[in-house]
Amino acid sequence: MEPKLPSSISPHVTTILSPDLTELLSTSSLPPLHHILQSYSPLPIVTTRTTALTPIQHKAFHLRFSNLEEIELACKEDEETRSSRFIDWMGTRISRRASKWVDDLASRPPEAAQGRMPWWEEIRKCVEGDWVPSRTEGWNHPTSIIYAVSTMAPNPIQAISHLYARHIDLPPWVDPTFLRFILIVHPKKSTLNADECTALLNAIRKQYGLHVHFLNLTLEPGPSPIPIVSLPPQLPLPSTVQLAHVVPDTSELWMSETDAMATGKFVREFLTQSLIPWMEKNVLEWNEAFINKGRLPSRLISSTRRLFGTTGVVPSTPITSQTPSFSSMQSATSSSPPPQTRRLAELATFLGDYKLAVQALESLRKEGKGGSAILPLLLSPSSSLISYAAQALAPVFAEEPSATSLHHALVNAIRWESGIHDFSKIGGERWLVWAASTAEEAPTALLLGRAAFMSKLKGAKRKAALWYVMSAHRLEKCGIKALTAHYLREARSLYSQSPQKSFSPAYAESEKWPPDGKEQSPGVYPLVLASIDHSLGRIKYSSGETEAAVRLFLGILRYSTQLDMSDTDEVVIDDFRQALQHLESTHPTEELPSDLILPIRFCVPNQCTVRLGGQNESFLSTDKETWESLEQIWTDSRRKRKGKLERPSAEIGRQFWLDVVLENPLETDVLLKRFTIHVSTSSEGNVPQEDIAIAQVIDEIHLYAKERRTVSIGLTPKVAKTLVLTEARYYFFSNLPVKEPLSIRGKRLNDTVAQRQEATYAPSQFTKVPVRQVGCMLSVEQVDEDDEEGDEDIVMVQGEIYSVVLRITNRGIEEINEVWLTAADNISIWIDPEKRGKGHDFPEPLSGSSEEISVHNIVTGTRPFLLPLETLTSSPSLPPGHFIDVHFLLHSEDIIDSTLNILVTYSNDADAYFYTCFARNFEIIPALSVSASIDPTSSDVCSYTLRAEVENISDDLEIELAQLSTSSTDWVIHPPHRSTSLHTTILPHQTIRRAFTLGRKEGSETEEIKELVVDKVSEFLLGKGTSERQIPDTTLRISHDGTEHRSLAESHLQFFIRFTRMRQHIRALTEAFPTVPRQVLQSLFPLYGPNSVDIIILWKLPSSARYGLVTFCDMQTGVAHGLLDRVIEQAMERKGKSIYAETKREHELLLQHFKECVWNRETDPLVVSVRPSQPVFEHDFTRGACPIPVQFTVRNYSPTNPVRYVLRLSGSRMSPTHLNSFVATYSGQLTYHRLLPPSQSTTVNATLRARWAGQYLLDGWRLEVDVGEAIPIEDGTPQESNPAAEPWKTRARYLQHPTGSEGIILIKNLVQHNRGTIAQD
Repeated sequence: MEPKLPSSISPHVTTILSPDLTELLSTSSLPPLHHILQSYSPLPIVTTRTTALTPIQHKAFHLRFSNLEEIELACKEDEETRSSRFIDWMGTRISRRASKWVDDLASRPPEAAQGRMPWWEEIRKCVEGDWVPSRTEGWNHPTSIIYAVSTMAPNPIQAISHLYARHIDLPPWVDPTFLRFILIVHPKKSTLNADECTALLNAIRKQYGLHVHFLNLTLEPGPSPIPIVSLPPQLPLPSTVQLAHVVPDTSELWMSETDAMATGKFVREFLTQSLIPWMEKNVLEWNEAFINKGRLPSRLISSTRRLFGTTGVVPSTPITSQTPSFSSMQSATSSSPPPQTRRLAELATFLGDYKLAVQALESLRKEGKGGSAILPLLLSPSSSLISYAAQALAPVFAEEPSATSLHHALVNAIRWESGIHDFSKIGGERWLVWAASTAEEAPTALLLGRAAFMSKLKGAKRKAALWYVMSAHRLEKCGIKALTAHYLREARSLYSQSPQKSFSPAYAESEKWPPDGKEQSPGVYPLVLASIDHSLGRIKYSSGETEAAVRLFLGILRYSTQLDMSDTDEVVIDDFRQALQHLESTHPTEELPSDLILPIRFCVPNQCTVRLGGQNESFLSTDKETWESLEQIWTDSRRKRKGKLERPSAEIGRQFWLDVVLENPLETDVLLKRFTIHVSTSSEGNVPQEDIAIAQVIDEIHLYAKERRTVSIGLTPKVAKTLVLTEARYYFFSNLPVKEPLSIRGKRLNDTVAQRQEATYAPSQFTKVPVRQVGCMLSVEQVDEDDEEGDEDIVMVQGEIYSVVLRITNRGIEEINEVWLTAADNISIWIDPEKRGKGHDFPEPLSGSSEEISVHNIVTGTRPFLLPLETLTSSPSLPPGHFIDVHFLLHSEDIIDSTLNILVTYSNDADAYFYTCFARNFEIIPALSVSASIDPTSSDVCSYTLRAEVENISDDLEIELAQLSTSSTDWVIHPPHRSTSLHTTILPHQTIRRAFTLGRKEGSETEEIKELVVDKVSEFLLGKGTSERQIPDTTLRISHDGTEHRSLAESHLQFFIRFTRMRQHIRALTEAFPTVPRQVLQSLFPLYGPNSVDIIILWKLPSSARYGLVTFCDMQTGVAHGLLDRVIEQAMERKGKSIYAETKREHELLLQHFKECVWNRETDPLVVSVRPSQPVFEHDFTRGACPIPVQFTVRNYSPTNPVRYVLRLSGSRMSPTHLNSFVATYSGQLTYHRLLPPSQSTTVNATLRARWAGQYLLDGWRLEVDVGEAIPIEDGTPQESNPAAEPWKTRARYLQHPTGSEGIILIKNLVQHNRGTIAQD
């Protein structure tokens, strides 16, 4: 495709006029001659020839006409100064016209905004109108000078002679080769006749050549002016330079049609008959020189042929061309004319001989003399052109580019954008960005704006928005506010468009994104949007658009909820405050725009709570689930009784409070004025708030950056209706009214397909407060020993028995007959009728070391407790204005910080119940850590040993252990034989250890409990319904360690022990059976199992009056044989299996949980103990090996199942420990087969054969265990039957190896020992 060159790449023709012609044009109301001639450019259908004489037809041939005197004066100015002035001049023109351009663009339809922007056309015209020659290129160097005179001169020939003799005052670096042409204008009113004119023409041609034209003009205006194109805007000459004759420019010609045609004919003849042939002639001559320059001398070729007898071939050596800097190019051409090769390339380009032009330009580029800037215009568009662009723009890549470099980069960018086909497809927008460099000038900013516009058309929105912002920042520094605002709006529009997402719309919601729950703006770059809006707001404010600025500053605030804006919030708030004050100064408060809405919220509605008179916490507190569960517990307990639980209500004339949680999302301080709450009623109709309730007004609330604060607003109701707290009202800073709704978004709906496909929520909920007539009202607060109300948190030591006094006051006008207390199960609470306060100790010591306590063996939940008013007040009711102090004992062993929640329910009759809430945070200080283990023993009296370790894990508490007790239902626990006092003080991070022995209790009800559990689990798994059999009570046998034994039978200690045991039991069941409801688990398993053992530790703090207890619960003791295996097998084999895979998997998972639970554990019942006859032997090994008798004791710890075992003795090491000991080798019988009935033991006597002196580890054996099915039991003992006579059924197999804890035998060589004794003697 033929290149489309811009008009600035065309022959530059200058004109110089005689004074008579200048005066003639002025008196004829005509513009300057060069303007008249310029109006005929471009000329259509012009044919040129290449150096190969190939004709080239130009559809349009551009010419540029200018005044030689102006060019001469412009060239005298320093080029750096002129470039700087040129850039400033363009910025001034843009600044003056920017507002009108933006307004016109706003009035256009959206389709028109996709064309070329007016400011881009302006900068293009300014660049193309710069015809002053440059040192670095020759496009503006004159190719011809037209000497114009008129026949109105007294002597035209003399006038021409004066013009010809005039010195061409151009710098030496301007090409002196140009065409001289003479134009003679012969007006109608000239005194010369036709013959004289002919003679004049012939004389001039004879003297000056054939390049002469005689132009006949009437210079009479036509019937209407002829419109012409104005000259492109050109940089004015410096103010110190004055032209001798200044003719005003115009956009119309008062010329007759004959004169216009004659002038047009002259322009065409000048081009086709003079200028083009002259350029073709020069191109031919210069091309021949250019070709000869690249050839080798013929003398060198002939010498090579003569010396070597063949054609000389010179190897081509690659030449690395370096990109010349602009300063080097300028210095090389500072005082010399441009190289002929460059003029050859330029004239060839004018003639359309692009092939020759490219060759010449490539030659120049390789020589470092330029040429890379024009090559992209002549070559086919491709991505490889980027190297030429980078080379041409290299001077502006400097840290501080010169004005000349910026000027030439701007010219190149304009030429590339308008002359390269598919400029955008080859990444031309990047070329414009490079040309813009880092200079903060208006033209370079418009280059960035053009690059952004091209990227926008290509669909690269993010890149376009970035360049729009960069351009706007430069324009803002130049003071061009209209274009700055336009570019910022364009960037904001692009940034606000979300990218196309490939994820499902439900992805963000399913992944709970964003994680902090903050709202997200539609754009993906909120920080950039905030910066853009801030800049737009400042521009609007400085332009006088205060209201628009306030709106923009308000909009910026919403981004503070999405990201960290610590660096901008304070600035934005200051600008907003200033703009708002200015808006208020020009508008009365009532005339402020009503749609100025604050985009951020300071209230946190879901954490706002209603606090009635005397309440510590409300039913709308943050721990809502706890209060709802307590309400449900109380309601369930009243199902068979009368009475309905009413929600807490306010009373007419009694003030209640709304605790509003305020959170400042900004990183700066804010001020809220006249803060109050708007109240309405749930009934229809507009009722003034003054008739509903009186709301407190807080004058000022100062919130610091990111501060979170609770503000209490008092409200006094006037009507007995349900009050709806709809919104908070305040003034932001000064007089900006804000109405912030206090609604809570409804839950997500998933009932229909449409609701599941698109997020749909239930209607928003408002805080509602029912109001009733004045009646009974109860308040609860905590008081200390000095009878003063306290609101501090409770600080307890782990396991401490803490005394609390709650004062319950009747603040109503009616008597209260019933008061119920319902507490949460996160802490155990005991109502203390004996009013134990601080300093109370444990009970007095017992005489014995053990005791038995009857306990309920069922797991019960929290139950309401009725306060005995008659006992506490000596009256069956609580009169108005009276109060009662209720003493509580608190206990908790969980090392977590939680809240004490108590639901207080009261009534003055049996029909309606009201409640209030008491809550207090409590903190637990870690104190003791208890660990224990149970190991079997070889004793016939006691089967197991219990070892307990107690560690003080506190940092600074010295804890005294008052007592260590153990409890179990079916095991007898014996303290150590050495009975000493346990009043031991444990320092921080110290540990004490104690040991107990355990034996099975005679006459226990183990089998009854097991059968009951099996029946209940069977009914549950097989779906036979709920069993009516209840778990019977049981008896706990408690053993105490030490000489001072304190009873645990006191009601409050027994309650705390049982409550702690029950919490840990429920927690373990919930973890073991996560799919079974808690209520079902409580009915399936008893609280105390037959194999469980607990440890109870009583402690005191010697430095204070604090005391408490810590428990270690549910240690499993004894042997078990899969109690629930048969029930599980029946459940797996039952008929009627579900056809749904989900149901089947759930059933299998449930059976797996029962199979792995504690009640179905399977253990190895055999325990082996190895013991030699004595630990040290002496033997004379000269007589042979030493036989050592070793006794193996095998005990069956199962009370129900027989066991068959095989004891194999081998000489291989079975234990990885004691590698320095010899391996035990046995002789005699090495395999023993035995059968052990339940709870029986047997001994095997073996012989260890020691061949060397040393120590021997008693390993080298293996026990194979085969557990049989249980033997029927009657009256708690197995039947006396021969198990060998019955068919043997194996239920489990085990394999035992030495553990490394077996004993070691030391064998001494008797001979060496005797020698050592003799030596000593």
